[in-house]
Amino acid sequence: MRKIIVLTIWLFFFVNSTIAAVELDIQPVPDAAPIIHPPESEPRSINWNENLDIYVQMGKSDIPVHEGIRRCILADDGTVVYYLDGYNQKGIEPSTVGICEMGTPGKLIAIGVFTGEASDYVGHYAHNIDTDTYSLITAREDSNTLSLQDNIFTPGDEFEICTGIFNGDDGQVMVEIPAFYYKYQYWGGWHSYSVSYDQLPGYNLHPAFHKNGVDVKARYIGAYEGVLYDVSEGKYVNGLYLPSKAPHRMSFDGTAEAITSDDLTHPFTNLEAGVDIIVISGTHHNDLTCGVVSVTDATITVDCDLQDEPHALCTIQTQRDWKHDILGSVAGKAPITNGTRAQFRTIAANRGDGWRQMDFDLMSAVQLLYLIEYGSFNSQLKIGAGLTDWGSSWEDWNNYNPIEKTGLSNVTKGATESVSNGDGVKGSFMSYRWVENFYGHLLKWVDGVNFYNRTPYVCNDDTIFFDDYRGCYYDSLGVTLPNNHGWQRILEQTGRGFLPASTGAKPHTHTTDYYWPGDDWTTMVMGGSAAYSNMAGAFYLDISLPSNYSHRCITGRLCY
Repeated sequence: MRKIIVLTIWLFFFVNSTIAAVELDIQPVPDAAPIIHPPESEPRSINWNENLDIYVQMGKSDIPVHEGIRRCILADDGTVVYYLDGYNQKGIEPSTVGICEMGTPGKLIAIGVFTGEASDYVGHYAHNIDTDTYSLITAREDSNTLSLQDNIFTPGDEFEICTGIFNGDDGQVMVEIPAFYYKYQYWGGWHSYSVSYDQLPGYNLHPAFHKNGVDVKARYIGAYEGVLYDVSEGKYVNGLYLPSKAPHRMSFDGTAEAITSDDLTHPFTNLEAGVDIIVISGTHHNDLTCGVVSVTDATITVDCDLQDEPHALCTIQTQRDWKHDILGSVAGKAPITNGTRAQFRTIAANRGDGWRQMDFDLMSAVQLLYLIEYGSFNSQLKIGAGLTDWGSSWEDWNNYNPIEKTGLSNVTKGATESVSNGDGVKGSFMSYRWVENFYGHLLKWVDGVNFYNRTPYVCNDDTIFFDDYRGCYYDSLGVTLPNNHGWQRILEQTGRGFLPASTGAKPHTHTTDYYWPGDDWTTMVMGGSAAYSNMAGAFYLDISLPSNYSHRCITGRLCY
């Protein structure tokens, strides 16, 4: 009873702003902070008591910061080509419409309708108006036929060709996060987080928007997990890495020029004939680089002269060049994996000045906006599990390679959604404010942060991102994270990010996400993967991995 009385009295004073909270670790306001929005918005706050594990939300239910988040196509020079309204360019409705005349799987057939150039269709989405389903157009075969990624049409279905281009031809599919101001306070077990478009008293520009030493009016985060652009081939390709050290073998047929998995059920599902090139190593007779001619779930035929070799323990991966290839954010491809954080850093920077993989400050900004909007750390409860619901099926499916191609979230009617179909069933994803699989599916590298014996050092200048470094370019956050893994219980009293001060909670209490510590120099991955179940979420944190680590279930996310 005494605790309830004390809490009630505290809340009364807190709401009426009569208690002075102690501000901690707030970054200084830059001299030339950008003019972001007319001074008319009211701040939104979330207050969380880490001891009682209760939340109090304050301010307006809708604020312009969240309303200003939107998908767009971003050119390599960092300019917005156009904003997206669902599958269409904002303000440009479909002009190509018709009736499907034949029910050929994976095709849209309408005689004499598709007379334009291939670029008028490829990378767009075809919309089946009758069933309200969509599929990415992958090729224009002739004036009568378009090839689709999915089988969505039957004869008589009405269709339209959407005007947005999602395959990278117009630019990268990104999510624009408008710059905002924030305030962090801590008092008596309460963490208080507030955001505003305006620089109100006590508010500072969020560090995500002081990029490379300059204040910016927006940041851009990839709408999808990272996809590889193969410079030598001039095309976006699919990610695949099947390692020789796993107990899964391949059989080579020199007559059929085919490679078949002995036991994996879907290792080649995401490959595309005429698009992907595979590199084979570790065999006795078939160490080759081959183009893919045809694909089934467990067998591919290639354009190489294979020799018979049953049950070979080998490595098969799609071609990648970590020095020259480019990271992308486009729909319809399996994300690239099995690179170190530094390798992902390189291919992200290869897109041009200002491009990088996801950094600590931008990740923290998205986490903060989620927390302010939903009023709970439990993202799996508030949004949904997404693709965290696979377990033992994943290894037998494709040995922990990407399960889905990018773009599943394009079907959402709103900015935030989750589909969880269960272990071994395709089609699961989550999206927060248009950011697909912010958590789940694959772990994501986080740059601009290094840990030394669990002490974080942070930087928001991609020209000086380094591994295993804590020198003058990196800011120490002045905290040391716990050495015990587990569900995070309380947080460090810092306004720059969400970092655990202790573990020992449960999957449904406190921050509700898991934490893995490390020793010596380590990096950071976030979000959890398809097999992490209730350990995954928007605040999942792993700082145990050294800088030379790579794995087929870790990818990057392109940012600007």
